[in-house]
Amino acid sequence: MELTEEEKTKIKEEEKYRAEVREKAEEKPWYQQKIGCVGFILIVIIIIVIISTFSGKGDNSNKTQSVDKTTIRVGDDGIINYHQNKNDCSDIAVLGVSKEAMDKLVSAAVAGDNIGTTQLVIAGQAFSVPNCTKVKVIDSSMYARQVRILEGEHFGNSGWLPFEWVK
Repeated sequence: MELTEEEKTKIKEEEKYRAEVREKAEEKPWYQQKIGCVGFILIVIIIIVIISTFSGKGDNSNKTQSVDKTTIRVGDDGIINYHQNKNDCSDIAVLGVSKEAMDKLVSAAVAGDNIGTTQLVIAGQAFSVPNCTKVKVIDSSMYARQVRILEGEHFGNSGWLPFEWVK
């Protein structure tokens, strides 16, 4: 039994429709297709934390978080702490001396370039402080905060770090 041209056309249209439906079913949701700016920033912060963890250890277990605010604003005092546990004061944090230097730190972290991070520190474009160091927020942008160091070796210096690291 031979199919008519009309039946053949109808079958082709149905196959095309099924292929489109199958393609849409296999298509990833928009949030998986593009991680977006917020996703990129979160990935960068995680990478910076990992680099900071392996670049040195500080014994700061005697320090505790003295600020228990959920919202830190310009002019507020706080501490640097990138751990989920706000009382975990282990490790160090690396700050850029400018937004541009922080962007270079982020790029080095994304690339897994520990030498690049070290070169930024040696060149004076970045410095490290123990986690839980006391700071005053002196400027803020969408993704970063500028802080003034209130204790330790870098007392009085200012630096930029990821927004979420100031608590």
